[in-house]
Amino acid sequence: MNKTANVGKIVTNSSEKASRGVAISGIVFALLYATSRLLIQLSLPTEMTATNSWFASPEARNWIGLALNLVPFGGLAFLWFMAAIRDHVGLQEDRLLSTVFLGSGLLFVVMLFVAGSIAQGLLLALGSESDFILNQKIYAFARSTSYVLMNVFGTRMSAVFMFVTSSI
Repeated sequence: MNKTANVGKIVTNSSEKASRGVAISGIVFALLYATSRLLIQLSLPTEMTATNSWFASPEARNWIGLALNLVPFGGLAFLWFMAAIRDHVGLQEDRLLSTVFLGSGLLFVVMLFVAGSIAQGLLLALGSESDFILNQKIYAFARSTSYVLMNVFGTRMSAVFMFVTSSI
């Protein structure tokens, strides 16, 4: 009888640790992601054709560079969040929901990383050959691709992830 009481206590402590891990990792991800998105939103012009206005400002380039450097840490915090949720749910999770949860979460992180790397490459290209790249259609393509990956497809994957997470 005494062993059963201890086992229940261990599971409870493990469950409390998992809940704490979910909360901490979710907050870390939310702070990093929101900070990154806010810095980019405030630094970039809303028009797709306005390139010289933000690139001429070293402050804007520095803020965007900082935001893009936060992206990998946000992605890792999100992966930690996913692992903490799976650990918290344990063996009780449904296989279908688990598969959609894992797939949508990983796709979101991949899209976040790809959009960030395209934007970082664009920022580096603009810094090295600003006159050449600003006159090319490469700028429009890279900015549009990064925008669509994060704001269209990334948002859809995050919506699927939130729907499945709330169902679990």
